[in-house]
Amino acid sequence: MQNEPKIALDGGKDGLDFYRKISETAYKFLNRQGYLCLEIGYNQKISVQKILENQKRYVNTYSKKDLCENDRIIVTQIG
Repeated sequence: MQNEPKIALDGGKDGLDFYRKISETAYKFLNRQGYLCLEIGYNQKISVQKILENQKRYVNTYSKKDLCENDRIIVTQIG
């Protein structure tokens, strides 16, 4: 971790700052009905889904599990 800049490792107080920033701006760069896929920590599913719901720009949000059955990816669509 010595080579990683602090900003790459620091997600703010609750670790979710990057999800907030991405969800606030992603719709500007994606086509209508385009998909946004986010890798998440095993315990971040509900928090990230709430962030997306609060934006009111995303629909059809769901999570995908990894090989160990942990929630690992959030998939959502621009509404």
